[in-house]
Amino acid sequence: GNAAHQVGARLPQHAPTDAAVVSQATIAYRHFPNQAGFMLVPAPREAARRFVALYDRSRVSRCIFINAAIYRIYTNAFFCYTVACDLLDWPDAAGLARERDMLSLCVRAAKEIVGMRQFGWMGRVAGLVLSEGMLVKMIAKYERDLWPLDFTAFNRFHHGDKVLAQDVDVLHRCLAEGRAQGRPMAALGQLLQRYVAR
Repeated sequence: GNAAHQVGARLPQHAPTDAAVVSQATIAYRHFPNQAGFMLVPAPREAARRFVALYDRSRVSRCIFINAAIYRIYTNAFFCYTVACDLLDWPDAAGLARERDMLSLCVRAAKEIVGMRQFGWMGRVAGLVLSEGMLVKMIAKYERDLWPLDFTAFNRFHHGDKVLAQDVDVLHRCLAEGRAQGRPMAALGQLLQRYVAR
């Protein structure tokens, strides 16, 4: 589910969160305003359709389909953001905006990734529209939409601790694949070099 995490994650609990209720749970989560609690690539189609029907019966949240190509583009590019944030000690959107050099490097690396052959025309379009301002606005929107869950603290816990090695591994694979395609991948290489060197 979206922003799902174990209750013992030591995330800050902002009002109106009821800490007593949360402490009785094993897993906590926060939905986006569209009430999407789970995203699913619709393949195999019949199994996916049946899963959505079952999930949606909860009436707590709903499962939405996401295009597989868009999912791959978004997740691969997003890891540039998580690695950049880890290097910066996890700033919020406003703090990221002040870190102009790292923000620029992060966006250039993400553009290199989405421009690779396997992401096709959707990736090329994503590369055209992705900008520093767009990334900051997207993160700020996530911060607002997920409140009172602290989006930055959640990412620090999840992407800065639990799955950071996986995020970095994905970026290393993107770097190798891009270079195998004859692309310099200079920004991604620099981002990963900074991560390894720290």
